[in-house]
Amino acid sequence: MNYINLIFNRRFKIYLTLKNKSIIKLIINLFLLWNTFKLFQIQADPKIQLLSGLLSVGIYFDIEDKDLNIQSFRSKSFVFGIFLLAICIFRSFYLITPLDKYYYLLLPFGISSISLLGKQVKKNNSFRNIIFLSFLLPSRRLFFYLFNPILLFLTKYLTYVFLLCLGTNPILEGRSIFINRSELIISTGCGGTDNMFFVICSVIIYLLTLKLRNPFNLKIVYFLMFFVPLLTNVIRNALLAIFINLETNNKDVLFYFFHDSYGSLIFSLFSVLILSFIYFKLLNEELN
Repeated sequence: MNYINLIFNRRFKIYLTLKNKSIIKLIINLFLLWNTFKLFQIQADPKIQLLSGLLSVGIYFDIEDKDLNIQSFRSKSFVFGIFLLAICIFRSFYLITPLDKYYYLLLPFGISSISLLGKQVKKNNSFRNIIFLSFLLPSRRLFFYLFNPILLFLTKYLTYVFLLCLGTNPILEGRSIFINRSELIISTGCGGTDNMFFVICSVIIYLLTLKLRNPFNLKIVYFLMFFVPLLTNVIRNALLAIFINLETNNKDVLFYFFHDSYGSLIFSLFSVLILSFIYFKLLNEELN
């Protein structure tokens, strides 16, 4: 009888351990879905939705192979985490417009609150990576503020040179590029800052989950992390300049799609695909 009780107790403890590990992951995944739903509901900028989706995927893969145990329900950290998470979710119900910039903070606040529910392993904080990834979303605004003036300056001249190489005889005046009677204005949103930040976030996720070890390979990735999005954005601006110079009724439709609509995101995806291909090729060489 004692032997049977011993087996039962061991199985029950194993069940509770597995249950605790799955609970914390379930809470994180449910919150990621809630954050995605709120961004879609308020019709946030597609660039924000795409970036948030990328970071959510990164968080999902980061926790997938980790043992995340939930703390004792009576611990101060658990109670405080539940309190903060409740406030975070309650506040999100009042997030009904993209003018409310709380949508930048929902993901990092929620993930940080959930991390308080889990046990912190000494010398190895299991939640450090996902907290860092979640705070990349509001960091986008800081990145834009710091780097957009530099990228605008580079983009203006590189787009001009690219069009010159195509034989279109462009004229550069300030931020405007003229081709015949058509004018392309390199405005604040044309610097490709979002494109570059999207690529940087992708590389960060790769480095956290499947890190390259060779220093030379890392230098290649760091260089391409800035060069590839800069190049794709120059190509995008050059295409826009060509579109507005077309003698066709569809030129306005093409310009709107690649400038204001989801078409602009295609170039961000191209940048990520190019860099991902190179990154995993280098990783495969290291593993072999």
